[in-house]
Amino acid sequence: MPGVRQVGDWIADRFEVFEVFQGGMGVVYAVKDRMRSADRPIIALKTLHDELFLDRERGARFSSECHLWVHLGYHANVVQAYAVEEIDGRPHILLELITGGDLRRQIGTPELDPLLALRHGFEFCLGMEHAIRQGLRCHRDIKPANLLLTP
Repeated sequence: MPGVRQVGDWIADRFEVFEVFQGGMGVVYAVKDRMRSADRPIIALKTLHDELFLDRERGARFSSECHLWVHLGYHANVVQAYAVEEIDGRPHILLELITGGDLRRQIGTPELDPLLALRHGFEFCLGMEHAIRQGLRCHRDIKPANLLLTP
């Protein structure tokens, strides 16, 4: 098992790691992809933690969800998924890198006034409506920490 990569590491001799974000279920790397165009040199590369792949059903579900995410196509209120790549025998999803933080960090601060909270809620609903129209049946992890904000 490769474990969590560190800043400066290379993944599959293609992705150079610039930043690492760990969550309860997975890890997201901010990477430079040698094979992508110069207009989007830094992207996100997401996968599950190694130990979660020991459960074949969970690994298969993650792979299936990644493929559905790519199928959603472009929408302004959905993180863009570009492709699913098998790396070290495990699925990784290439994503648009969102750098504005998450909604959880704004809750309870003066920055999140009622009008902005309403705007975030409306944009979330627009994104979910798009996803449902494209075939999503269930989002398994809706929470403020998973609602990413653009700067």
